[in-house]
Amino acid sequence: MNEIFQAPQVPAGITEYPLMPLRDIVIFPTVVQPLFVGRHFSIRAIEEANKKNRLIFLVLQKDKDIEEPKEEDIYKVGVVAHILRTVPIEDSRVKILVQGLKRGIIKNLKWNGDFWVAEIDVIDDKDIPPEEQTLEDKALVKAVKESIDKLVSLGKQIIPDLVVLIKEIEELGKLADIVASVLDIKSNQAQEILEILDPRERLKKVHRLLQDEIGLMEVKQRISEIAREKMEKEQREYFLRQQLKAIQEELGEAGGIKAEIEEYNKKFEEIKPCLPEEGIKEIEKNIRRLERLHPDSAEAGGIRTWLDWVLDL
Repeated sequence: MNEIFQAPQVPAGITEYPLMPLRDIVIFPTVVQPLFVGRHFSIRAIEEANKKNRLIFLVLQKDKDIEEPKEEDIYKVGVVAHILRTVPIEDSRVKILVQGLKRGIIKNLKWNGDFWVAEIDVIDDKDIPPEEQTLEDKALVKAVKESIDKLVSLGKQIIPDLVVLIKEIEELGKLADIVASVLDIKSNQAQEILEILDPRERLKKVHRLLQDEIGLMEVKQRISEIAREKMEKEQREYFLRQQLKAIQEELGEAGGIKAEIEEYNKKFEEIKPCLPEEGIKEIEKNIRRLERLHPDSAEAGGIRTWLDWVLDL
């Protein structure tokens, strides 16, 4: 799960970076994310970055199933990232921990024999601090933070420290990036957010997606509640039926009512082929009701009269 640390600065004057295509994840500035890497050209890009300044350009590929993407298979906007840690794992793969630093746009891409090298225009995000925000901006920030609280209350798993950090952030762009990293969205939707350079518009987009996720989680919660209520009702009815059965057995009534029900069912099966669907359902319903009732009750007597009349027709 992603984390947040104080991000280092992108050194001035560097325009070329080893490039690593990502299959199905978008890294946002400031956010720390573990990545598992197995493709040979990606491992070579990591090795090259670690030899120098540990900076690498991470960019989403358009189709996650393409094993060896070409230039036309990757997006133009990605993130310059800092490799915090590299750990070899089984099957010649590596696990790295990266932190996004700055957005960047690919100007030129070249194959360096066994990995990609990208010439990048680093984007210097012009964020909007609290003192420059309009009332609408402040309301948007408040709404986004309240939406995060709502998601957590609905059961979404977010690191508690990250929730605390989100509450402390006031800059529009930074808030948008960090919240986007916890949204349950497809990678192409995350890429759309990454490509929105205006921090105000970016946060508006994130807020809309937050509302979508809240709506979906509320529907799921309601479905779960309905299923639970139905299960509890069925369990309660089963318990009551068992209690009634025990009482009837104790009073010596169970055998009589059972034989009576069997007789009604026998008659019902004989005439069932001649009955319309509506009639079948009504008879079945009344036999079930009779089975649950005390045999000496007035309602049971009424149902017997009705069944005798219908089944003798």
